[in-house]
Amino acid sequence: MAILAYPLCVIYLVIFFFFPQVATLVLLTLSILEWLYILAVTKWSKFKDEDFPEEEKQLLYKYPVYFRYYFFSTGMSAFLAVVQLSTIIMAIILLFKQLWLYLIPLALVYFIFANLRPKLDPLFFLKQQLPKARGPSSAAERISGYSERMKLEEDISLMIAVYDKFWGIDKEEREEIDRTHRR
Repeated sequence: MAILAYPLCVIYLVIFFFFPQVATLVLLTLSILEWLYILAVTKWSKFKDEDFPEEEKQLLYKYPVYFRYYFFSTGMSAFLAVVQLSTIIMAIILLFKQLWLYLIPLALVYFIFANLRPKLDPLFFLKQQLPKARGPSSAAERISGYSERMKLEEDISLMIAVYDKFWGIDKEEREEIDRTHRR
Protein backbone atom coordinates (compact mmCIF):
# COMPACT_ATOMS: atom_id res chain seq x y z
CA MET A 1 0.00 0.00 0.00
CA ALA A 2 2.88 2.34 0.74
CA ILE A 3 4.20 1.75 -2.79
CA LEU A 4 0.95 3.12 -4.19
CA ALA A 5 1.20 6.21 -2.00
CA TYR A 6 3.69 8.08 -4.16
CA PRO A 7 1.96 7.82 -7.55
CA LEU A 8 -1.44 8.45 -5.97
CA CYS A 9 -0.15 11.55 -4.20
CA VAL A 10 1.47 12.87 -7.37
CA ILE A 11 -1.78 12.39 -9.29
CA TYR A 12 -3.73 13.97 -6.45
CA LEU A 13 -1.33 16.94 -6.31
CA VAL A 14 -1.82 17.55 -10.05
CA ILE A 15 -5.59 17.45 -9.59
CA PHE A 16 -5.20 19.59 -6.49
CA PHE A 17 -3.30 22.24 -8.44
CA PHE A 18 -6.18 22.72 -10.88
CA PHE A 19 -9.11 22.18 -8.49
CA PRO A 20 -7.86 23.06 -5.00
CA GLN A 21 -11.24 23.84 -3.41
CA VAL A 22 -12.89 20.56 -4.37
CA ALA A 23 -9.76 18.49 -3.73
CA THR A 24 -9.36 19.97 -0.24
CA LEU A 25 -12.92 19.12 0.72
CA VAL A 26 -12.63 15.60 -0.75
CA LEU A 27 -9.43 15.00 1.22
CA LEU A 28 -11.03 16.28 4.43
CA THR A 29 -14.08 14.07 3.90
CA LEU A 30 -11.98 10.98 3.24
CA SER A 31 -9.77 11.61 6.26
CA ILE A 32 -12.79 12.04 8.55
CA LEU A 33 -14.35 8.83 7.18
CA GLU A 34 -11.12 6.93 7.78
CA TRP A 35 -10.84 8.33 11.29
CA LEU A 36 -14.44 7.29 12.02
CA TYR A 37 -13.80 3.81 10.60
CA ILE A 38 -10.72 3.28 12.79
CA LEU A 39 -12.60 4.68 15.78
CA ALA A 40 -15.47 2.24 15.14
CA VAL A 41 -13.10 -0.72 14.79
CA THR A 42 -11.35 0.34 18.00
CA LYS A 43 -14.58 0.69 19.98
CA TRP A 44 -16.39 -2.42 18.75
CA SER A 45 -13.55 -4.92 18.42
CA LYS A 46 -13.96 -8.11 20.40
CA PHE A 47 -11.23 -10.69 20.82
CA LYS A 48 -10.99 -14.13 22.32
CA ASP A 49 -8.98 -12.75 25.20
CA GLU A 50 -9.14 -15.54 27.78
CA ASP A 51 -5.45 -16.33 27.21
CA PHE A 52 -4.26 -12.78 27.91
CA PRO A 53 -3.47 -11.21 31.30
CA GLU A 54 -5.07 -7.85 32.13
CA GLU A 55 -2.13 -5.70 30.99
CA GLU A 56 -1.99 -7.49 27.65
CA LYS A 57 -5.77 -7.19 27.22
CA GLN A 58 -5.51 -3.42 27.68
CA LEU A 59 -2.84 -3.26 24.99
CA LEU A 60 -4.86 -5.54 22.72
CA TYR A 61 -7.94 -3.33 23.00
CA LYS A 62 -5.93 -0.11 22.74
CA TYR A 63 -4.54 -1.04 19.30
CA PRO A 64 -7.01 -3.55 17.80
CA VAL A 65 -6.40 -2.54 14.19
CA TYR A 66 -2.66 -3.11 14.63
CA PHE A 67 -3.08 -6.58 16.09
CA ARG A 68 -5.90 -7.82 13.89
CA TYR A 69 -4.91 -6.26 10.55
CA TYR A 70 -1.13 -5.85 10.92
CA PHE A 71 -0.13 -5.45 7.26
CA PHE A 72 -3.05 -3.16 6.47
CA SER A 73 -2.35 -1.11 9.57
CA THR A 74 1.36 -0.58 9.00
CA GLY A 75 0.85 0.00 5.27
CA MET A 76 -1.90 2.53 5.93
CA SER A 77 0.33 4.32 8.43
CA ALA A 78 3.04 4.67 5.78
CA PHE A 79 0.45 5.84 3.25
CA LEU A 80 -0.86 8.45 5.69
CA ALA A 81 2.69 9.67 6.27
CA VAL A 82 3.08 10.36 2.55
CA VAL A 83 -0.29 12.11 2.39
CA GLN A 84 0.55 14.07 5.52
CA LEU A 85 3.78 15.30 3.94
CA SER A 86 2.00 16.17 0.72
CA THR A 87 -0.41 18.41 2.66
CA ILE A 88 2.55 20.75 3.09
CA ILE A 89 2.85 21.00 -0.69
CA MET A 90 -0.90 21.48 -0.90
CA ALA A 91 -0.67 24.32 1.63
CA ILE A 92 1.97 26.02 -0.51
CA ILE A 93 -0.31 25.69 -3.55
CA LEU A 94 -3.20 27.19 -1.58
CA LEU A 95 -1.01 30.08 -0.45
CA PHE A 96 0.15 30.62 -4.04
CA LYS A 97 -3.46 30.74 -5.24
CA GLN A 98 -4.45 32.94 -2.25
CA LEU A 99 -7.11 30.52 -0.99
CA TRP A 100 -6.52 31.18 2.70
CA LEU A 101 -9.81 29.71 3.92
CA TYR A 102 -8.98 26.25 2.55
CA LEU A 103 -5.88 26.06 4.73
CA ILE A 104 -8.14 25.24 7.70
CA PRO A 105 -9.46 21.92 6.29
CA LEU A 106 -5.94 21.06 5.16
CA ALA A 107 -4.62 21.66 8.68
CA LEU A 108 -7.41 19.44 10.03
CA VAL A 109 -6.36 16.66 7.64
CA TYR A 110 -2.75 17.01 8.76
CA PHE A 111 -3.66 16.71 12.44
CA ILE A 112 -6.17 13.88 11.90
CA PHE A 113 -3.45 11.85 10.19
CA ALA A 114 -0.97 12.78 12.91
CA ASN A 115 -3.46 11.35 15.41
CA LEU A 116 -4.17 8.18 13.40
CA ARG A 117 -0.63 7.11 12.55
CA PRO A 118 0.46 6.16 16.11
CA LYS A 119 -2.73 4.10 16.49
CA LEU A 120 -2.06 2.24 13.27
CA ASP A 121 1.62 1.46 13.86
CA PRO A 122 2.35 1.84 17.60
CA LEU A 123 5.50 -0.30 17.56
CA PHE A 124 7.15 2.02 15.02
CA PHE A 125 6.39 5.07 17.15
CA LEU A 126 7.59 3.36 20.34
CA LYS A 127 10.89 2.55 18.65
CA GLN A 128 11.16 6.14 17.46
CA GLN A 129 10.85 7.40 21.04
CA LEU A 130 13.90 5.47 22.24
CA PRO A 131 16.50 8.01 23.34
CA LYS A 132 19.68 8.17 21.32
CA ALA A 133 22.84 6.44 22.51
CA ARG A 134 24.44 9.73 23.55
CA GLY A 135 23.77 10.40 27.17
CA PRO A 136 22.80 13.73 28.72
CA SER A 137 25.46 15.69 30.56
CA SER A 138 24.41 15.44 34.23
CA ALA A 139 24.08 12.23 36.24
CA ALA A 140 20.43 12.90 37.09
CA GLU A 141 19.57 13.33 33.41
CA ARG A 142 21.43 10.10 32.58
CA ILE A 143 19.46 8.17 35.22
CA SER A 144 16.20 9.69 34.03
CA GLY A 145 17.06 8.89 30.41
CA TYR A 146 18.04 5.35 31.35
CA SER A 147 14.78 4.72 33.20
CA GLU A 148 12.81 6.18 30.29
CA ARG A 149 14.68 3.93 27.88
CA MET A 150 14.02 0.87 30.07
CA LYS A 151 10.28 1.69 30.20
CA LEU A 152 10.14 2.07 26.42
CA GLU A 153 12.02 -1.21 25.92
CA GLU A 154 9.52 -2.94 28.25
CA ASP A 155 6.63 -1.49 26.25
CA ILE A 156 8.22 -2.64 22.98
CA SER A 157 8.83 -6.16 24.27
CA LEU A 158 5.26 -6.31 25.65
CA MET A 159 3.89 -5.19 22.28
CA ILE A 160 5.91 -7.89 20.50
CA ALA A 161 4.89 -10.53 23.07
CA VAL A 162 1.19 -9.70 22.71
CA TYR A 163 1.50 -9.78 18.91
CA ASP A 164 3.25 -13.14 19.04
CA LYS A 165 0.67 -14.58 21.43
CA PHE A 166 -2.22 -13.19 19.35
CA TRP A 167 -0.94 -14.79 16.14
CA GLY A 168 0.51 -17.92 17.76
CA ILE A 169 4.15 -17.22 16.91
CA ASP A 170 6.51 -19.33 19.01
CA LYS A 171 10.00 -18.43 20.22
CA GLU A 172 11.84 -20.04 17.29
CA GLU A 173 9.71 -18.24 14.74
CA ARG A 174 10.29 -14.93 16.56
CA GLU A 175 14.06 -15.47 16.48
CA GLU A 176 13.87 -16.16 12.73
CA ILE A 177 11.82 -13.00 12.20
CA ASP A 178 14.31 -10.95 14.23
CA ARG A 179 17.26 -12.37 12.24
CA THR A 180 15.50 -11.49 9.01
CA HIS A 181 14.87 -7.90 10.15
CA ARG A 182 18.52 -7.41 11.19
CA ARG A 183 19.76 -8.15 7.65
